[in-house]
Amino acid sequence: MPGTGKLRDAAKEAFWRRQVQLWEQSVLPVRAFCERHQLPLDTFYRWRRRLAERDRPAPAEPPAPAEVPRFVLPTLDETRCTGCGDCVAVCPTGCLEMAGPLPWLPRPADCVSCALCAAVCPAEAIAMSLAAALGAAR
Repeated sequence: MPGTGKLRDAAKEAFWRRQVQLWEQSVLPVRAFCERHQLPLDTFYRWRRRLAERDRPAPAEPPAPAEVPRFVLPTLDETRCTGCGDCVAVCPTGCLEMAGPLPWLPRPADCVSCALCAAVCPAEAIAMSLAAALGAAR
């Protein structure tokens, strides 16, 4: 027999569905309802939880992840850059260098697209851009 789970007893499930429905329509607390209908309290709770789980809709398929560019390069907004050099200092591959007061990317092929430079920029002057990567590939 495939699987090791117990087979569902349709009559039992129908009985407990009816009991839960009757309780929902009553104004009685669960304990009083169970006493009045001579139902074991723990069994009522167990069936109420089990039926709620069975009736819960199946989780929707998660949306497919958006296509993420695999190679992006930092682009600099020169009007915002303060020339602090934090981006150059944090670059793990050393592909960013200071050229006078501003950083630049002399070796774009060495960039690993980690975005640390953009993350540490206090002026938010660096953004990661696929367009820059496409331009560098030409």
